[in-house]
Parts: sequence; C-alpha cells; structure tokens
Amino acid sequence: MLWTQTDLLANQLIGKPAILYVLDELRDDPQFDFYCLVDSVDGVNQLVEQLRVHEVCRPLQVLLEIGFPSMRCGCRTKEEALRVARR
Repeated sequence: MLWTQTDLLANQLIGKPAILYVLDELRDDPQFDFYCLVDSVDGVNQLVEQLRVHEVCRPLQVLLEIGFPSMRCGCRTKEEALRVARR
C-alpha cells in the first residue's frame, strides 16, 4: 500500500516567501498534499495574488477557520465566515 503524507499548517499561510515555498512544492512534487487555514478575505487575497503569478496546476487546499468572539483568530461571525468562504 502506498502511503502519502498530508501536511496541515494549523495557521494561515502568510508572507510571500512562505506562500512561494508551498506553491513551489505543489508545482514540483505531485505527492505533496498540503492544507492551511484561512480566516480573512485579506489572507485569501494574498494567496490568490501569488497563485495568479505562480504557475501551479493544482489547487491550494484551504480550510475555513472558525473562531469565537473576543478570541485571537478565526472568523467570528457567520457573515464573516461566508465572506471568506465565497472569496
């Protein structure tokens, strides 16, 4: 049986160097399976901007992070979560 490794960054993928590293891996390694969290439209926009510039034929897999009011991360309202998910 062939096992593949899945990498989950339990955080947002931010900063151009980090984003480019992951996009290079997606482009160059067909076995690279990667997920990251998103909790803001701005964070999604950063990813989309680099995806447009970089030639990657595979999707970048993201998970919507849900948070709680007055906590430090995650979408805190249903409306905010819907905006991020639609983006």
